[in-house]
Amino acid sequence: MKKILLLMLVLPLLLGCKKEDEVAPTKRDALTKATWIQTALTVSPALNGQTDYFKDFDACTKDDVYRYATDGKYTAEEGASKCTTTAPTVFFEGTWRLTQDEQRLLLEYTEIGANNQRSALQTQVREVVGLTDLQLNLRYRITDPNTNTVYTVSETFQPKP
Repeated sequence: MKKILLLMLVLPLLLGCKKEDEVAPTKRDALTKATWIQTALTVSPALNGQTDYFKDFDACTKDDVYRYATDGKYTAEEGASKCTTTAPTVFFEGTWRLTQDEQRLLLEYTEIGANNQRSALQTQVREVVGLTDLQLNLRYRITDPNTNTVYTVSETFQPKP
């Protein structure tokens, strides 16, 4: 009888105990935790009769890696296979930051070409459609200056295995 009484007193305490509230990871945490590889790139409406551009990428492009370091540095690098043996390993280099509400990714970078030649600083803003430890979904719009057609570009990335 004492065991049952003790169990009745202790059980609610055990069930009511919670670990200290764990802080949910932020999108910034998820973004910097992984090295990302692109797995999809679509354009809508169709551009030149095509919406899925990723399927036509060469294997040497599909294995490129994208890094968002905790110190705000951004790089895009050749993966295991290079499309051109003389191409630099790092082909984009710059900085990144998320807006305070973590809904937009701001990139400022230069493109690095042959002989380490650098492009002018480029700035891009991408909408963060989804971001977890397992997937990054970005979206941005471009306008064709000749037709004024607005295209929505959607990109999907996954952590590099």
